[in-house]
Amino acid sequence: MVISQKTKRRHMEEAVSKLGSTQLVHQGKYLGFPLVIGRSKKQVFNFIKDRLEGRIKGWKRKLLSAIGKEVVLKSVAIAFPTYGMFVFKLPKGLSKDICRVMGKF
Repeated sequence: MVISQKTKRRHMEEAVSKLGSTQLVHQGKYLGFPLVIGRSKKQVFNFIKDRLEGRIKGWKRKLLSAIGKEVVLKSVAIAFPTYGMFVFKLPKGLSKDICRVMGKF
């Protein structure tokens, strides 16, 4: 359950005690994605591009043919941000950045 920061402390404690749950102060993550998203979506989801860049840099470009590169990109790199795109509407700028990173490979 997510409770607004503007909620009075006694109301929050009452809800937590009635539900028999514990209170978490920090925002958690599920499959690497934050459970609560603020106003700056690009800043929140920028880790997708960073992780994708890191993964691509680890691959040996010279050892793969053009078809090999395409297969690797389609099977690994495209599958990487799929969950995020399924659940959230990613910013257009981030989508362009991901395509740019994949195009450089």
